[in-house]
Amino acid sequence: NKAAKDFSESTGLSLNQSRQQLENAREAVANMNTMYATAEDVLAVQKEMVDEFGTTLVMTSEQAAATADIGEAFGYGAENAGKVNAQLMKIGASVDEANEIQTFTAALAEAEGVAPGKVMDDIANNAGEAAKYFKGGLKELTKAAVEAAKMGMSLESMTAVADDLLN
Repeated sequence: NKAAKDFSESTGLSLNQSRQQLENAREAVANMNTMYATAEDVLAVQKEMVDEFGTTLVMTSEQAAATADIGEAFGYGAENAGKVNAQLMKIGASVDEANEIQTFTAALAEAEGVAPGKVMDDIANNAGEAAKYFKGGLKELTKAAVEAAKMGMSLESMTAVADDLLN
């Protein structure tokens, strides 16, 4: 009851909706055999969906569990993984595409020697503004976020440079 009440208070969902979300999260974790995510992590992802879209209906509990597992596996957490997915979805990705892109980007960041959490935080905060410069698609945007991190920059600073050039 406490977990459902806390979720209700943090999202604005009713207590009944929150109980159902908690039950779905626990079931998703049990059925998916997630490696790292807990039911609380799934709720953290769902909270980000409510914050961004006003509903949890944009993502199933199983998809939220997969998102949470990605964030936990790469060390930047379920909440940040939810924020990244929300931004990618706002730009046009489906939930599953956003999870794929997130896994690809985190693995690329690791391979390039930069912290996946730093790259994901950049994407969560700046992808919407930066997307207007990437006709190549979302993977190109996330590759740019990794490259920016390698140079000690961010998508925000790259966008500012592009805006200045246009002016």
